[in-house]
Amino acid sequence: MRPQAAFRENKAARVFDAFRTKENMSQDRYNTSKLVQILLARQVADEVGPAGPVIVNTINPSLCKTTLFRHVPFVLGLIVSVLLFIFGRSAEMGSRTLMAAALGGEETHGKHLDSCEVYDPSRYVLSEEGREMRKKLFGELLDILEGVQPGISKNIKP
Repeated sequence: MRPQAAFRENKAARVFDAFRTKENMSQDRYNTSKLVQILLARQVADEVGPAGPVIVNTINPSLCKTTLFRHVPFVLGLIVSVLLFIFGRSAEMGSRTLMAAALGGEETHGKHLDSCEVYDPSRYVLSEEGREMRKKLFGELLDILEGVQPGISKNIKP
């Protein structure tokens, strides 16, 4: 069973603004950020369309034995080291999913890959509420990006 994100920020008027508040910082941040990533990728895939200039997908390479955790505090580092020893994949093995996504064809467009296989997203992602959240997040993201680089949203549609 995969962990489900609490996603408390989904009720906020502006979701990305809610992420900036200390009240919304939680242990669930990782799961929520992955959910937002999947929602946004599915919306971008819809926006560029199936015959778009790129294939848009998301991946989970799983827990890999890399130096990613080299700067964590000592005690946490010990815990992570044990988890990596028991459950960790080699970086090469984890990279296979990245390569499968990069080389994936239209069958991976808008999909999520885990262990080189396409996985169905959660019921929330597929629900009407999830589809509405995708649109809301995408609109907010475009507003943010337009503030950084005016006119950038014109590049989304082929």
